[in-house]
Amino acid sequence: MTKSVIRERNLGSNTRIFFTSDVHGSDVCFKKFLNSAKFYEADVLILGGDITGKMIIPIIEQPDGTSIADFLGALKAMKSPEERDAMEQNIRDSGFYRYQTNPAEVERLQADKKLRDELFSKVTVDEVRRWVRLTEERLKDTKVKCYISPGNDDRFDIDHILRESSVVIYPEEEVAWIDEHHEMITTGFVNMTTWKTPRDIPDEELEKKIEGMTAKVENMQDCLFNFHCPPHNTPLDLAPELDATLKPGSHREGT
Repeated sequence: MTKSVIRERNLGSNTRIFFTSDVHGSDVCFKKFLNSAKFYEADVLILGGDITGKMIIPIIEQPDGTSIADFLGALKAMKSPEERDAMEQNIRDSGFYRYQTNPAEVERLQADKKLRDELFSKVTVDEVRRWVRLTEERLKDTKVKCYISPGNDDRFDIDHILRESSVVIYPEEEVAWIDEHHEMITTGFVNMTTWKTPRDIPDEELEKKIEGMTAKVENMQDCLFNFHCPPHNTPLDLAPELDATLKPGSHREGT
């Protein structure tokens, strides 16, 4: 159940945090994120948004029992279940979503944008649910706290999966006590981008969200800001300037 303040476990003043973001559906990156708790002896794991992939790679069954997939610019043929399993893992590790299908369904998907969009949402939800189950298996018997929040590229379909987990802590627009000394406020919403992503909002609306969280912070001096939008006038705040066709131009700050 969502709470206005999340304060579940005191870990002391020497808390070790492992933070990452923008894994964009990569299975190998997500597993490294989970493994980092043991490797770095981290008390807290934070995955700060853009967790989902951006593309489905169809694995198309052929009449002769083989399968084909157009992957990384090359048509790959799979003649055995082992080859197909290896291809599926390569697709997942690369941050894409594999989907078993057939030529007739591919034709329907190519002709129907709504059908493609519904399929993408379903596949995305299924993969995030798989990641949450993996997190619960790996961390349930540990004292590690794991915060996972969406970013601007992530559809709203996934939020309830994160929110309902028994191990993953969903911190979006909350004040979360990561230990007895440090609060954290989080949002995956960003100011308007050229890509028109799901969580793009006007600056004024983003300001209200941030002010709503900061008003609940008890000790601002020790508060962590887990915002997906990069801080202004820092090396992170750089991006190519794009025109209406998404063609890149010069770099600029403040995007």
